[in-house]
Amino acid sequence: MVVVTAVGNERGNAAWGGYIVAPGDADSIITVGAVDTKGGLAYFSSHGPTFDDRIKPELVAQGVSVRCASPVGPDRYTLLSGTSLATSLIAGSVALLLEAQPNWGPTEVRAALMAAANRTDNPDNDYGWGIPDVLAALNSAPGDTLAETYRLAIESIFPNPFPGSVQLHTVIRWTLAEPGPVNIQVYNLLGQRVSTVHRQLVAPAGQGNTVWEGLDGRGRQVPSGIYFVRLESGRETAIRRVIVQR
Repeated sequence: MVVVTAVGNERGNAAWGGYIVAPGDADSIITVGAVDTKGGLAYFSSHGPTFDDRIKPELVAQGVSVRCASPVGPDRYTLLSGTSLATSLIAGSVALLLEAQPNWGPTEVRAALMAAANRTDNPDNDYGWGIPDVLAALNSAPGDTLAETYRLAIESIFPNPFPGSVQLHTVIRWTLAEPGPVNIQVYNLLGQRVSTVHRQLVAPAGQGNTVWEGLDGRGRQVPSGIYFVRLESGRETAIRRVIVQR
């Protein structure tokens, strides 16, 4: 399922904390901000980053004076504004892409739209990757150079399960398609960040590795359970599960 959600209408709200909130802060979904008819950012469209410093939103679409159905009557129309209106336009674009490319999954749809947006070379926490060119996204395919520019993967976590009582560490290996930043964090099942394992401003293309000693951010042993290793580089993220047994 491709999940598309609004970034929110809190910009300018003095009581707002400044971070994207659930569900718009979720990883690997499409969070949508609003622009006007000229492509300028809507005054109410919330901005990123997320609390763990990821870029949000992913995309923007018209969310100011959008012509839509009116509740007054079945043949009446009105003009409304809000990031929810922009979200509907992106959701419709997603539906069209899935009609034309039924074998695409959520990752392919999200990547194609972001790669075909007008700010894809310089994403930020206001516009994200920008306004998507849906036709260009349709004509792309997973594996195209544009979509692969920031490809990365967690190649292995070994040992896994991680016998924390006897094994001093587990090795996390990754692959980057091109040089870029690497940020590796561990989360528990509640989505709480347990530890930042590795942070590198510029890592070389190819394979790299680091270790996690089964400790939280305060140096304490984490309890037995399921954890998620999240690797972030530039625009892309990769996630793999690791089990700690004590």
